[in-house]
Amino acid sequence: MGYDERIELQSHDPKWVDIFEREALRIIDALGGAVVDIEHFGSTAVEGLLAKPVVDVLVGVESLEAVQPHVLDITALGYEYFGEDGVPGRLLLRRRPDDGVAVNVAIVEHDGELWRQNLLFRDFLRADENREWAEKYAERKREIVEEEGIDTLLAYSDAKADIIGKLMTLARAWQEGDNN
Repeated sequence: MGYDERIELQSHDPKWVDIFEREALRIIDALGGAVVDIEHFGSTAVEGLLAKPVVDVLVGVESLEAVQPHVLDITALGYEYFGEDGVPGRLLLRRRPDDGVAVNVAIVEHDGELWRQNLLFRDFLRADENREWAEKYAERKREIVEEEGIDTLLAYSDAKADIIGKLMTLARAWQEGDNN
């Protein structure tokens, strides 16, 4: 990843849904017909989950090549462009306003592997009725920040890799089970 930044965690904030909806409209407006679908993903998309206050927007497009000419239209909305930033098949943009909640935009091939994985992770945590796995995920995040003292994005992401791997395994099993 080409950028790093300080992170903090906070309790779920219902305004994150409104911020997603506002940004989704702005992005659709900027990209026009290139957008096939747009989804709120990541921890801010899971009600009640401890999260970095960064709203993640997943934009599904037919192809990254087709959307490439429109990237400048998104940067005109105040986003910084990072290209694939170490994740092949994903274009990353971020907006860090002084007076609002931060937003990350991931542009991926609609219904491609990155699209499906990100939505599966979100949907698994949302469907966790007794919140067992969402709570384990939140507890690991708390440990990383509070006990291990990690406060930068790249180190935080690395420290979460094991639990995310475990949750993805559970999510795949869940998807193959009763979720169909």
